[in-house]
Amino acid sequence: MDPLKARGPDGLPVLFFHKFWDVVGGNVTSAILDVLNNEAPMEKLGEVVVVLIRKFSRNRLLFGGDCVEQGNFWDRVGKLAEEFRRDGIGVSVPKVCGSGSLGWILPNSGDFKLNIDAALDYDNCRYGAGMVIRDDRGIVVVAAALSFFGKVSMDITEAKAILEGLLLTNNLGLFPMSVKSDALEVVGLCNRKSSSYGDIDNIICDILSLKFKCIDTSIVHVPRECNSVAHFIAHFAVLNGCSNVWSNVFPDWLSVLAKADLSSCNPFFGK
Repeated sequence: MDPLKARGPDGLPVLFFHKFWDVVGGNVTSAILDVLNNEAPMEKLGEVVVVLIRKFSRNRLLFGGDCVEQGNFWDRVGKLAEEFRRDGIGVSVPKVCGSGSLGWILPNSGDFKLNIDAALDYDNCRYGAGMVIRDDRGIVVVAAALSFFGKVSMDITEAKAILEGLLLTNNLGLFPMSVKSDALEVVGLCNRKSSSYGDIDNIICDILSLKFKCIDTSIVHVPRECNSVAHFIAHFAVLNGCSNVWSNVFPDWLSVLAKADLSSCNPFFGK
């Protein structure tokens, strides 16, 4: 399968890689290494540009990296290849590794922590929100997997997840509450560190209104490694296709994930 035959205005949507990496991964990796290691033909350089455009946009949403205009990608990749050849650095395909020392951290004494994440299946018009509320001992109080239908962007999906999480905590009256999300830009919008426009603005306004009503509630960014349980629940919501809210009794897989978080966290530092 030619990697440039995928649907999308720029050729390679992120979900295409996610679903078909076993098919196109070798071609994409080879194209990138050809550009870095050799005087690759221009069409190979074009493939690398197409790959990085989508990947860079996604990384900006999650980690807040500086966004490069699409028109500057060609120069950026060309300079990268030139520096690589000049320095003579070898490249190999990276291996997936563990999260190292990063992990879930207990909230402060007397507080609750709500971890939130979102998942998106654009092709099937479905997205989901995963959330888990834990007390200062790391015990799961409530968890929810919410499934929705519609074609929305990833930032709207993340914002919708935060809104649903605030609604849940407000209805349960669990305060003080520290809300954690790995969507850096959306968290910034929720804390008025940047301005929102378009469709996401309505959701952000609802979040700000609800946050004002909630007592001692903060919305904070955390690395993806600190949000693994919510991440899994969000994908479960998308795959399952229906919404679930659990309290007192939880699925075995959720209990296992929560215990793994608890066993790896530092009980002496709340955050």
